[in-house]
Amino acid sequence: MVEYRQGIPGQQLILYQQCIDELIDSNSVVRVVDACIDTVDMDSLGLRINEQDTGARAYAPQLKLKIYVYGYLNGVCSSRRLERECRRTVELLWLTQGLAPDFKTIADFRKDNADGLKATFKAFLLMCARLQLLGFESVVAEVTNQQNDKQQLTRMIEHIGKQKEELEVDSQTSVIADTGYFSETQIMGTKDAEDCSPVVSAGGEGQESSQSTSGKNREVPSEAYENDKFRYDQRRDVYVCPERQELARITAAPAIDRHGGRATHKYRAEAQVCMGCRARSACTRSEKGRMIRVSANRKAMEEYLELLKSPTYKRLTAQRKEIVEHPFGTLKRSLGYTYFLVKGLGKVKAEFSLMCLAYNLKRVFNIVGFQCFMAAMR
Repeated sequence: MVEYRQGIPGQQLILYQQCIDELIDSNSVVRVVDACIDTVDMDSLGLRINEQDTGARAYAPQLKLKIYVYGYLNGVCSSRRLERECRRTVELLWLTQGLAPDFKTIADFRKDNADGLKATFKAFLLMCARLQLLGFESVVAEVTNQQNDKQQLTRMIEHIGKQKEELEVDSQTSVIADTGYFSETQIMGTKDAEDCSPVVSAGGEGQESSQSTSGKNREVPSEAYENDKFRYDQRRDVYVCPERQELARITAAPAIDRHGGRATHKYRAEAQVCMGCRARSACTRSEKGRMIRVSANRKAMEEYLELLKSPTYKRLTAQRKEIVEHPFGTLKRSLGYTYFLVKGLGKVKAEFSLMCLAYNLKRVFNIVGFQCFMAAMR
């Protein structure tokens, strides 16, 4: 008969009891959480402290912050689940020194300290900067709170500039974004910025400087006569169509597109020439002759699009998915953060700060190791 290992029955009395600290691995991340939060000044971060003199003694804000950081590190963010884990998880028993706040106390701390939680996230970023883990050489623009990303590039670059100023980072930054952020107006307004340069994948209006703002011109019956098939004669400032007919500029000053704010010039062929052209039915339906709109910043945009084709910019564009997908994959798939538990933009931002803090802490722990991490907090 096979004999198996035998454990200690739950009712067995133990003469020499084991210390809880001995149950925690010496290089466990929970020890980093404990040491990291103990160094935080609650008052400077604006975390609210219960100073009432009556009733039972309040739980320290450090204790509640430790519970949340440990919970978000392990994919547990519900206040009711955190209450249960405080009573049964050995690491949390060690972290809280045996204290177990009820779920409402835990939930109220997150609800009442939105600004403090965001400040805690920034404080950790400052520590990352001291460890030289925060370079800002490449920043990926991925998330906005607007339906249309095209008008968000300038705002994102301004936000990154403020973050660099707060974190005392002075390096040159390449702001990498996907095609959804490509806007000629936004790029022209930001490409010459002192410390942040946009690297935006071309698409839509960026495919050709002579394309219409919507990409394919719906007034053109055949793709063979799309705007990008017209050749520009710089010496005479005219466009030449595939049938070798000329389109002259008819606007003295550029017109501003009311949708995207794009400045364009208009070029039109003579009506009589178009009426007698054999390709008229494939080129235009207008009785006034074929007209195209061309960006007033055509030359500058062509230079920018050529720059995007350089090996350096191609490498940066390829890095976008590598940089941005890892955090979102970890948060959504590994940790299970597919929704928020709070309501209101301010509280949602605070909860997202907790998620990002947990990701950053785990990432730094994996990069620098236990000993270096602990030394950075002394």
